[in-house]
Amino acid sequence: MTSDHAERLADAARLTALRRRALPDTSSEEAFDRLTRLATRALRVPIVLVSLVEADRQVFAGCLGLPEPWASWRQTPLSYSLCQHVVTSGEPLLVADARTHPLLRDSRAVTELGVVAYAGVPLISSEGHVLGAFCGLDTQPRPWAAEDVATLHDLAAVAMVELDRRAAAAEQVRQQHRRDGLLAVARRLAAEPQPERVLRALVEAGVTLLGMDDGGVARWDPGQQALFQVESFLPSISAGTRLDLATSASGHAAVERRLVVVTDYQRVMGQTTPAGRAGAQLVAALPLQHEGRLLGTLSVSSFAPGSSLADDDATVLELLASLAAAVLVGQERARLEGALLAALTAQHELANALSAVSGSVQLLRRAPDLPASVRDRADTAVRQATFAAARLQKLQELIAVVEMDWGRVGRTIDLDRSI
Repeated sequence: MTSDHAERLADAARLTALRRRALPDTSSEEAFDRLTRLATRALRVPIVLVSLVEADRQVFAGCLGLPEPWASWRQTPLSYSLCQHVVTSGEPLLVADARTHPLLRDSRAVTELGVVAYAGVPLISSEGHVLGAFCGLDTQPRPWAAEDVATLHDLAAVAMVELDRRAAAAEQVRQQHRRDGLLAVARRLAAEPQPERVLRALVEAGVTLLGMDDGGVARWDPGQQALFQVESFLPSISAGTRLDLATSASGHAAVERRLVVVTDYQRVMGQTTPAGRAGAQLVAALPLQHEGRLLGTLSVSSFAPGSSLADDDATVLELLASLAAAVLVGQERARLEGALLAALTAQHELANALSAVSGSVQLLRRAPDLPASVRDRADTAVRQATFAAARLQKLQELIAVVEMDWGRVGRTIDLDRSI
C-alpha cells in the first residue's frame, strides 16, 4: 500500500468518525457555546471556536466572536480554517502572530478576518481520530502561556465528551432505524410476486439503509459465464450492460464470491463501468448466492470523496443479499413447480391426442393414391406432432427454469436454455 493510499484511508476513517458525531446545522449549539463563553473569560480572547474539520469546510459546534455572516452560518470554507493544521499534525498549534507565520499568513482568516494570534488543541475521538480543534483567536499579537494551553485541553476534553455522547445517541437511533428497515424489507421481499420487483426492492433497501447515493443489481448468466446489469437505483441507460469481471467491483465479487469494497473508485476502476460513469467514489459489491449457486451481485456506491464502509454496513449488505437470494430461489422453485404441473396436465390432456393424430396421419400417407404434395405435408405433420410430444416430455424433466420476456405479451419458459 502506498503512503498516499494509506493517508486517504486514514482520512476516510476520520471523516466517518466525524459524521457519526452528528455534525451541527446552522442552529445554535448551546452545550458547545457555553464552553466557548467559559474559554473567552478564561483566556481573555475575543474569538473562541469548537471547530470540526470536514473534507471541504469547517463546521462550528461552538462559536463566539466571529463576524457575520460566518457567525450565523456557523461554518467556513477550509480557506479560512487555521484549525485544519491542528487536524493535519494532531498536535497543539500556538502562534503569537499569524501574519509572520509561513503556514498561516496567507489564510483568509488572517487576511480578511483580521486574526493575528491563534492557539488550538486537537479534538481527539475515542477511536483516536482528530476531528477538529478547540481554539482561541485574538486580533492582537500575544504569547500563549502554559495555563492557556491547559485550559484549552480541559475544555476540549469536555467538548469531546459531548461529541461522544452524541455519537452514542446517534448510533442507537441508526441501529433502530436499520432494524426497522430490515424488517420492512423482509416483509416487502416476501410479498413480491415477480423477480424484477424483488431486485428493485433489494437495491432500494441497500441504498437507503446504508445512506448511499446509488446502487445496482446484476444477473449471473451461467451459460455465458457473464454478469449483466439489470437494475439500478438512479435512472440509468446501463440495463443489459455486460460487466467486465476483471475491471468492476461486481465482477470481482462474482468471481471471488465475497464482499469487495473499492475506495477511490475513480482512480482504481475509472469510468469503464456504470458506477464509474455515474461518479462513484466508493463501491461495495457482494454476490447473491444460495447454497453455493451464484445468482448475481448487489452493489452500492457513494459519490462523496473519502467515503468508507463500516463493519456493520457490510453486515447489513450481507443480510440483504442472503434474504433476496432466498426469495429469488423460492420464486424460481415455485415457477418450476408450476411448469411441472402444467407439463403433467398438458401431457395428460394432449399426449393421447398427439399419438392419435400422428398414427392417423401415418396411415393416411400410406394410401397409394395420395398425391406427393399431400404426402410431404403429412410427413411435416408427423414431425411436428413428434416435436410437440418431445417438448412436453422436456417440460416434465425440468430442474431449473430460464424465462424469456416478450414485453407486453408476457413471459414464457425458454425451453432451449432451461435444464
